[in-house]
Parts: sequence; C-alpha cells; structure tokens
Amino acid sequence: MLRQRETWKDVLKDLDATVVRKSVCGLCRQSVPKLAKSHVIPKSIMMLGRPKDTPEPMVLIPSNATKRVLRSQAGIYSSIVCSACEASFQAGDDALLALCRTWEQGQPSGPANEPVVCKVYPEILSTTLHRGLLTALFRAHVSPHPMFENVDLGAEHEEAVRKLLLSDQPTITSPYRVVIRTAPGVAAGTIMSPMRERWDGVNVYRFYFPHVSAFIKVDKKPFVDAWEAGSLGALSCAHAMVEERLHDGEIARIKRAMMGRDAEVERFGGRDVSTT
Repeated sequence: MLRQRETWKDVLKDLDATVVRKSVCGLCRQSVPKLAKSHVIPKSIMMLGRPKDTPEPMVLIPSNATKRVLRSQAGIYSSIVCSACEASFQAGDDALLALCRTWEQGQPSGPANEPVVCKVYPEILSTTLHRGLLTALFRAHVSPHPMFENVDLGAEHEEAVRKLLLSDQPTITSPYRVVIRTAPGVAAGTIMSPMRERWDGVNVYRFYFPHVSAFIKVDKKPFVDAWEAGSLGALSCAHAMVEERLHDGEIARIKRAMMGRDAEVERFGGRDVSTT
C-alpha cells in the first residue's frame, strides 16, 4: 500500500480513503472491522495538568501559534490502530501515567550536599517507560489530530519504529534514545504540541506532559556526553533530570500562544505562567 519513502500519514492525506482510515491498523497494517479509540494523550494524564483546586481542563498549546488554544477534559484520541495493537500499548501508558503522577516523589540521586539534578523512580521500569514514550511518538506521527501536525518521522523512521513496536525486542536498546525532564509550576503543567529540535546536531522530538518532558531522539546520529549519560537505560528503573523551572524560550512560547486570549487566560486561572 505504501510507495517508497511514503508514510502512513501520506496515504491518509492522498486518498479519499474513508474505508482505509476506518479499517486498516496504522501499526500492524491489518484490515479489521473497526479501529480502536486510541489515546495519544489519555484523559488520566490530561487532567493531571489542571491548576490545583480548579475543575478547569488543561490548556493545550498547538504548534501553530495562529491556531486557537485547545481545551479538553477527555484527552486526545484518534482511530489509528486496531484493538489488539492498542492493548499492547497499555503497560507503557501505565508507566508514563505513574511518572506523571509521582514526578515530585522520586528519590534524589547524587551527592547529598549538592543540588538535586536527578531523581530515580524505583517502581517504574525504564524499559516499560521507554516503550510507552516510543508508542506515544508513533501514535502522534500517524494521528490526524492538529496537535500533532508537526510530528513526521519520515518513511524510514516510521517503518523502523513500527517494526520495533511489533517485535518483542526491548525498545530501550534501539537508537531511539529518550531523556526525561521534570519541572514544577503552572507553566510546566501545560501540555503543548510536540516540537522537533536539534540538540548538538541530533534531531529530537520534545513531548510535553504535565510536569514531565520527554526528549526522543529520531536520528541515526548518537547522543553524546550528557545526553547519552542521561538517557533512559542507564538504570533499570526510570530516572529524570530535574529543572527548577521551564527555560525562558519555553515560557515565551506559551506566552506567544496565549497572546490576545485574555478570556482563556482568565479561565486558566489568570496567572502569569512565568512566575508560578
């Protein structure tokens, strides 16, 4: 079905293919009577980003600053895979949810008299969390939702990740390395569209979950130095780098997206994201 260097997303764009969209799994590529309701960001994670003491849903910042800020109490779902493939994602999704729920409760790692720059989470296996984040990347890639319009793995990486997720091979030994970061504050609780970046010449997708960011390498080039040392897999359990706040560039991006949306800011709590 795929032509050379064509991705699954290309197929769905090129074809007026309601039948394909509804009946062919984006992962195993099997025809099924009906695709599952696959969560790219489930409600359970979405609601963790609400400001405390408010029922307001999470603010979702789209990649395109010209598009409206989205709100959702139900998570982000797309019909992109079959029920069997969706079920295979569950353990990794549970590991990511556990990290988002307990990001403050990790055990400090490093010298006792120095600032905490890393925390470990003994109850969360790094192998399971890594697979969960790689499935999130793949689902964002094949999802037609506008939040993920800038996630494009290209044909080569799409096929490599797809085969990896279908195999019994631990994903953590693959070239798709992952670095986790946690940060406090209202700004860090914001779910934003994934960003493609280059770190030391290496292509990375940055995913934002409430207080947890994942940097997923999508490149043949290896991570080096601190990036490789900080990648999942250095320990059997999950670990995360600790930041005191989001970087200025990230905060500026949130402000740009919220500019001119006073009513939405007020509903979010009227707080300055740079200071909370």
